[in-house]
Amino acid sequence: GFLDQRLGSSFHFSFSAVQLRLALNRSRSLCLGVGMQYTLDNYRLSDNTITLGNDGGRVVPVALDEPAGKSKAVTSSLGIPVRLTYTPAKHLRITAVAYSDFMLGADAIYKKPKEKHSLSGFRAYQFGLGASVAYSGFGLYARYGITPLFKHDAGPDCHTVSFGFAY
Repeated sequence: GFLDQRLGSSFHFSFSAVQLRLALNRSRSLCLGVGMQYTLDNYRLSDNTITLGNDGGRVVPVALDEPAGKSKAVTSSLGIPVRLTYTPAKHLRITAVAYSDFMLGADAIYKKPKEKHSLSGFRAYQFGLGASVAYSGFGLYARYGITPLFKHDAGPDCHTVSFGFAY
């Protein structure tokens, strides 16, 4: 329960720095792409009277003296996405993706004033699947982390789910 989030305030941001694409048919309507991607996940906790900390290798809630303006966990990762893109019409694009993300860091942050400290216990490698549908460059996406967010016995057994708008 301590990882419950404020969904409107939590976000997933990701962009591809490099991507190589290979057309799989003559019309170039089916392409396979691979690249390098940077991802930032901001998990805003719904309970602003706690922050996250580590105790004996586990991620645990830590009570604050007084409620903070914000309490969140932030992770950053570098990944390798493999995308299969189908373009059935001129402006319509449908994409399926499998991604491998390697954790760069995880921090617990609360504002009272701003305090930040590193967190351990997150899984260093994440694998997941996603899909998107876009028209003229704007669309919707969904992404699901198949591997658990935390190492075994370091936190609750949970998986990341992201959805929203894509460009």
